[in-house]
Parts: sequence; structure tokens; C-alpha cells
Amino acid sequence: MIKRFLILFIMMLSITMTAGAISLQELQSSPNFKLVSYKEYPSETSSYVEKFYSFIDLNSIRIVEYNPPKYTLQCTNYMVFDYTAGSEIKESEMTIYYDLNYSLATLIHANREKQPNASLVDVIETAERESGLVIKSKPLNTYQLNGDIWYPENRSNHLDTEWKGSIDRSRGYQVIYDNADALFKAVYLQHFDDILVQ
Repeated sequence: MIKRFLILFIMMLSITMTAGAISLQELQSSPNFKLVSYKEYPSETSSYVEKFYSFIDLNSIRIVEYNPPKYTLQCTNYMVFDYTAGSEIKESEMTIYYDLNYSLATLIHANREKQPNASLVDVIETAERESGLVIKSKPLNTYQLNGDIWYPENRSNHLDTEWKGSIDRSRGYQVIYDNADALFKAVYLQHFDDILVQ
């Protein structure tokens, strides 16, 4: 009796573990997933072209806070690394905190209200320092490109820890910024930086 129970438990556990697995093909072909970023990097040592993709799961979007001009949205994010050194899909829960007081439209409007003839240099400097976006990223799973789950012994430590921090508009944060903007647009049908708070 105990043996049957253990076998049944193991079968149920294995079905549960693989139910959430996701492949690159599914990310690319299902309308539930929005491709936000795609980049190619030609390899210096071979003819292989390394690729990076970032997707958001449209079905996972959740409004956590709606308190204009502050908003908080959450979704599942997939970052795909198809590199010669190794390929993997990183699944994470992404929570973005938005403050529309720092949208580009709001910053430009506020600057023109204060100094009608001022240059936009001040706005650009402020926008680079403070985007009004904060991210909290919580890793969920790592998969191979075919959808098989990666196990701890063959996982890298890259992106495996939860972190929270400001997102600036610099090139180094471009993918994260694009994900945050795509998430905002999926819910509110406008780009974050286009909304004006008066």
C-alpha cells in the first residue's frame, strides 16, 4: 500500500514539475507571449550567431497597485540566452513600480512651465538620473531551449537571485526598461514616457 502511494505521489510530482516548462518555440509561436527584445551577436570564434530574446507572458499580467500617478504591475518574464557557451531560458516574476511624475512627457512639461525658453539639457539630465521605474525580479525556473527544466547541477548563477533596484534610461538597462514599458503599454495602451501628469 505504501509503495503504491509513493509511486502515485512521484508520478503526480513529476507531472506537476513539467507542466510549467516552456520552450523557445512556444515563446515564439504563442500569442500569449510578447517579444519585447531581440538581439544578435555574431560569434568571434565561429559562424554561430548568438541570440538574446526577452518575452513577457500577457496572461500573467496583474495590476498590483493603481494609485495615479503611481502604478505597480507584475508579470512573468522570459529571457532567452542562445549562446555558444550555453543556452537557457530564465523565467522570473517581474514587478515594476511606476511613478509617472518622472515620465519624459511630465519632465518636459514641468521644465517648460518653470523656464519656457530653457534647453532640454536639464530634462535629459534629470531623465537619465531618475526614470520613475523600479523593478523587483524574482527568479522562478531555468529551462533548456527545448523546454526541459535545468537542474541545479547544470545551472549558472547568472540571474538566480532576487533583486530590486531602480531602472535608469541608460543603454545598460535598455532590456529591462523595454520590458517595463511593454508591460505598461499592454495594460494601459500607452508608453510610460508618453503620459503627462499635470
